[in-house]
Amino acid sequence: MKKLLLTTLCFALCLSLVVAASAATKTGYMTVSAEVAVTCVMSVGHLNFGQYDGSYLQMTSQVDVQCTNGIGYEITYGPGENFSDNKRYMRITEDPGTSVLEYRLDCQVSPTEPDIAGECGDGATFGEKAMGTGNGSVQSFMVEGSIPPGQFLPFGDYMDNVLVTLTY
Repeated sequence: MKKLLLTTLCFALCLSLVVAASAATKTGYMTVSAEVAVTCVMSVGHLNFGQYDGSYLQMTSQVDVQCTNGIGYEITYGPGENFSDNKRYMRITEDPGTSVLEYRLDCQVSPTEPDIAGECGDGATFGEKAMGTGNGSVQSFMVEGSIPPGQFLPFGDYMDNVLVTLTY
């Protein structure tokens, strides 16, 4: 019985060696790739002056831009819907067309220069445009709004819309 058991074990061991010797291995490479897209996103804050009583009023807002690393961009500001005589105006909402409130927007033109440079514009027909280079993080541009003193107008809500454009 021992001899039969020993022979069976020997046979099984030899058979496993033959099977292992005949196994083959193949290898290959999987190519993994991606393309980083050129993209930018922009968030434009609202500028709410609150109540104006005829004295100088100043408030701030900001424009946030996040672009792909190394991508240059420009931010331009339209004149607003009520632009006239090279000035921006908010128009009363209750009775459009009658009363306007003058205001001004001054802007930071570079995310690395903290100072306000001048009136927000398109850099060509009026005012300053902002420029930057994306670094993958959010870059903020301060917008400073002001209402000159001495405008005594009918009470109510005044509003304007300024188109802000990001070009990259």
